[in-house]
Amino acid sequence: MKLSLTALTVFFLMIASAGAAELKIEWQNPDEFRDADYYNHGGAKSKQIVLTNLEKYFSKAAKRRLPEGAVLELNVTELDLAGDFEPWRNAGWDDVRIVKNIYPAMIEFDYKYIGEDGNVISEGSERLRDTLIPRSIVATSIGRSENYPYVKNLMSDWMRKLGRTK
Repeated sequence: MKLSLTALTVFFLMIASAGAAELKIEWQNPDEFRDADYYNHGGAKSKQIVLTNLEKYFSKAAKRRLPEGAVLELNVTELDLAGDFEPWRNAGWDDVRIVKNIYPAMIEFDYKYIGEDGNVISEGSERLRDTLIPRSIVATSIGRSENYPYVKNLMSDWMRKLGRTK
């Protein structure tokens, strides 16, 4: 019996994702977020680029950091990416994000962390802020291959700690 490459791929993806932690995320009023824009002049498409990128990363981080079968529900209520646009610097710098200590990354959210047995392990509200910008070594190393490394580092660290709670 011959199996197609597609069938094998689907099979291995099912095995790899079986039991992995699940992330459910809701972005509450993203148009009102302090700074979630990919482009300086914002807009719905600009925010969607950022939120889609962060959601993919957070989902992967949950699968790596949380135990199998766990569910993490996030309701993100505020987001402020590290850095800011300084279009007065020079022509052509309109969409360049300048990262300085005065522009720290911050994310606020409500969460519910559910174990594989369906019981709530913990829930609450969090406000994470990176005050070490741009010296955050982990975020800097993430930054070589990822957008928004400071917010991603905040969430990855938080999920690591959450995954240790029983």
